[in-house]
Amino acid sequence: MRTAGLAALALFLTACPGVLRPLEKPTVELQRVELVGAGLSGVDLRAHFVMTNPNNVGLPLVAVDWEVSIGGASPVRGRADLAAKIPAKGSAPVVVDVHVGPGAAIGLVRAISAGERTYHLSGTLHFDTSLGDIAVTFDETGAL
Repeated sequence: MRTAGLAALALFLTACPGVLRPLEKPTVELQRVELVGAGLSGVDLRAHFVMTNPNNVGLPLVAVDWEVSIGGASPVRGRADLAAKIPAKGSAPVVVDVHVGPGAAIGLVRAISAGERTYHLSGTLHFDTSLGDIAVTFDETGAL
């Protein structure tokens, strides 16, 4: 009886993804960043990502902590809450709206007004799993 119980437990554990081995981090590709608006209300950017999940279970993406600068202006930090799920063994596009309020956006607005279009966007994406937070970092430079 005891052997049958251990065999059943072993079968159960091997059938549960992530129990015997940790979840792998998803890969992140930043495709582009768009300038949505810049003015008295601040600066709005939209970042387009593609996330690929190598795991046998879907991963819920819940937040991104970001830091952005334009044309060498002082970087500004923020956080965006998200509600996306990256499918098991699949990829999904994810759009992140980055809003910088009017006080923090002064340097960014000056750079944009002077014709600067080079951005630096970095941060950490947070995936909330039953095994805890999976944090995936990114660090990209490009042109708006």
